[in-house]
This record gives sequence, C-alpha cells and structure tokens, in this order.
Amino acid sequence: PKRSTMSALLQTLTLAQPPRQYAGPTSSSQQPVWLAGLKAEREQVLKKINFTGGVFDEIPWTQTSWMQPQMHPYDRFFYDPVAGEYTVSKYLEDLQTRYGGIDSLLMWPTYTNIGIDDRNQFDFFRTMPGGLDGVKRVTAELHAAGVHVLWPYNPWDTGTRREPQDDAITLADMLKWTGGDGFNGDTMGNIPVEFWHAASAINYTIALEPEGGGSDESLNWDTMGWGYWKY
Repeated sequence: PKRSTMSALLQTLTLAQPPRQYAGPTSSSQQPVWLAGLKAEREQVLKKINFTGGVFDEIPWTQTSWMQPQMHPYDRFFYDPVAGEYTVSKYLEDLQTRYGGIDSLLMWPTYTNIGIDDRNQFDFFRTMPGGLDGVKRVTAELHAAGVHVLWPYNPWDTGTRREPQDDAITLADMLKWTGGDGFNGDTMGNIPVEFWHAASAINYTIALEPEGGGSDESLNWDTMGWGYWKY
C-alpha cells in the first residue's frame, strides 16, 4: 500500500504494542555490538513474559508460511458456479504461474456478504457450496497440495444472530470439523488466550494470526501476525 494508506491502516488498528523496527549496523565493525544488543533484548523479553516455549513446536509450519493471500471462495479460479465444483488445482496453478505459489491461504467468505441478513460469520462457512462437508473436502485438497488453510475471525460481527456457544468454542469446533489450520483475527491487535484454550480443550492445535501482530506476551500462544510497519 502507499504510505498514506498504510498510515491509515495503522491508525484504525488497536495494536497490542508499537511495531519494532531496528536500523542495521552502520559498519561491519559495529555488527557484533548490534547483534549482541538484539540477543540481549530477546532474552529480556522472554524472561519478562515467562516464555515457556512449545507452541512453535506444535505448529512449525507457521514459521515458514511466507506467502498467504487473503482470498474469497467465490473467486472464479477457485470455484466454478456452472459446474458447481471447487477448482483448487486451477486456482493454485494460476498462483504458481503468476508469483511462484503459496504456503497458506486466508479463506474469507464473509466479505462482501455479511450484513445483508441475519447470518453471522460462521453461517457463511456453513452456506458455502457443499456446506461444511464441502469446506472439509476443499481443505483436504489444499492440504494435499501443501497449502494450509486459515479462516477469518471478525470480532465486530455483533449485530447478527448469536451462536449457542461463545465465539472461541464455535470457531475451534468448526475448524476441527473441517480440518482448518487456524484463523486470522481481523482488526485485532492481539488474540485473547481463550481462543487457544478453546482449541486445546478439544485436542486441536490451531495457528493464531492477529492482524495487528500480537504482543510479546502472546508469543506464548500465537505464532503468526500481519507485518504492519511504520514508514
């Protein structure tokens, strides 16, 4: 995005903490001191948050998921409305041709439909072609191609019908049923640990990806984030 656009995005997000940016060493002779400073800060932060480790080991793929488009399942490369079929191979082949492929995707059915009726964000997954069974099949097809699948979570979805369970439990249950790998916290500076606990309670490890990047403390339960920086 242009600088003005990025600045506007940063202003609308409630960041858990300001993004850290470090200038590189001014000369090769300064590199050892510069690196030592980074390492010292890392150790201070890990001690401050009582980092116990383990979460990164449970979902190591998140550390190499470099390419992750936010996509819509009504993309004509992803779904053929005439044949009534998902076309995962066509979608992935197009991305491979255009920019070398992807590691994961953020499958977003709620835009631009949410708000037209009483359906909530979870209902829009239920009403995808084939229902949740269809989502499960297309997720398995993406996994077979080496692509992980994240859902969006929209905390601002409060004016639609409510689920019997709270959002954290509903999301964990639906991700487990369909084989989804985690979710992106739309507009969220940080994702509460309750979402991690809800998934752990049903023995299902998920990746958490707050749009605002998370906080030092959330390293104990989330391993991803969007790279917003100040320019």
